[in-house]
Amino acid sequence: MHPNVIYDLQVQTGTGTFIDLNKYTGNVTKVFNGEIGKLYNIRIVKSAYIQTFASNVTVFPSYIMGRGAYGVANLQNLTTYRTPMTASDSDPLSQRVKVGAKVAFESIILQQDALVRYESASALNYAF
Repeated sequence: MHPNVIYDLQVQTGTGTFIDLNKYTGNVTKVFNGEIGKLYNIRIVKSAYIQTFASNVTVFPSYIMGRGAYGVANLQNLTTYRTPMTASDSDPLSQRVKVGAKVAFESIILQQDALVRYESASALNYAF
């Protein structure tokens, strides 16, 4: 979910509204990277890299994924590469090194009915 939409959820009041991550009760086995809370038992993960689109207003898509909605096959484990630190004409003090990584995987939708794209506007008139 985009930060603008999350702001709108956080300022709402009433029954069943947004629950902050540090107020979770019960057994939470894993907290997702970027998770900030939940609404109606739907866990919310923040990402500023969600592509918006415009009509008369800026539209923010939010994606809801249910259990078993998709699967991931690991085709190649993560492999990292690092060049040794050696002196050269452009780096006589050996202060630079090149680092890279590659991985191959594939994902597939397993249950189309477990995926929802929700589109909304935001009360904020600017993007983060």
